[in-house]
Amino acid sequence: MGAATAIFYACANDDINSMVLDSPFASLKDLANELGSNYTRLPNFVRKILYNMIRKTVKKKAKFDINEINPIDQIDTCFQPVLFGAGIQDLFVRPHHTQDLYDKYPGEKDIILFEGDHNSIRPKFFHESVSRFFYLTLMCDQLPETPKSTIPEFNGKVSQGEDLLKEMKEDEEAMLKWALDESVKLMREQNDSE
Repeated sequence: MGAATAIFYACANDDINSMVLDSPFASLKDLANELGSNYTRLPNFVRKILYNMIRKTVKKKAKFDINEINPIDQIDTCFQPVLFGAGIQDLFVRPHHTQDLYDKYPGEKDIILFEGDHNSIRPKFFHESVSRFFYLTLMCDQLPETPKSTIPEFNGKVSQGEDLLKEMKEDEEAMLKWALDESVKLMREQNDSE
């Protein structure tokens, strides 16, 4: 949802200089339909009824229509330089959403498709591309040195079925361990400074 929010904000604010949009969806309704058909065995008419019930509830409680969350309808009003990125194996927000937005975007743009899914650690070359992109679009004096990352490297392998589930569990455990370690380290640093 972050990339979609960035699109809406940037299209309404000229003070945004550039954007990196990682796995944006083109239409929330289309995304919901794809997820429903891919992850449930419900017939299409039942999914439509459920979607409309959710839509009605959101309208009542949050006072907006989820059918209006369509970055594809706004993107042609943006002109900031944009770097689009998407994981080729992303089954949550399929890469065609990013490609559709890229195709319709009228401003300066580039797109990078890389191995991985929606929650994969992004490959080093993508991080380096983002750094170069911001260096050029923000007109920095120099490219900052890349700090040694403590984030585990993505192994670049994408498997099917049970192998994928096993890899996801191992990656999740490694990321959770890393996050816990970093949190404990931060808490210790804060306690030491007090």
